Amino acid sequence: MQQLPSPEGNSPQDAPAWSNGGPGSFQSPVDQAQLTSPRGPEVAPSGAGTTGDVVSTVVGIALGLVGSFFGFFWGMFQMVASTAWSDAAEWVSLPMVAVMILGPWASWLVSTVWAIIRLVRRQPAARLLGKFVLAAVVTYVLANVVHFVNLSITS
Repeated sequence: MQQLPSPEGNSPQDAPAWSNGGPGSFQSPVDQAQLTSPRGPEVAPSGAGTTGDVVSTVVGIALGLVGSFFGFFWGMFQMVASTAWSDAAEWVSLPMVAVMILGPWASWLVSTVWAIIRLVRRQPAARLLGKFVLAAVVTYVLANVVHFVNLSITS
């Protein structure tokens, strides 16, 4: 059986890996810079910061801007078209029209800011942008459904 050298009286280079020089102490294999960093070790996920991710994110942001314009104009059209309906329809329809008008812009703004932050941190952003688009489309379709059902019930 091999006997480990005692850390007392030896230089730090002669001390075993489990010791930092003093009796009963432990030397961690973790780099000290990782312990002092507030975010821990920098490990980029696969696909992060690649050219394809950056290009698809920028294209997604541009298409989101175009989609927000279309959503805005469709909401404005619905607002103008629903003013001819009864007063009872306005209590439900106008908030849904507000969702149709403001929803795409809010989703585009939040997703764009979040995607840019992720790109700056060299994290993948295209999937995140896709999730925001899916949430915006579902919200927009639900607002349209509630609006049209309300108009058909109250007419």
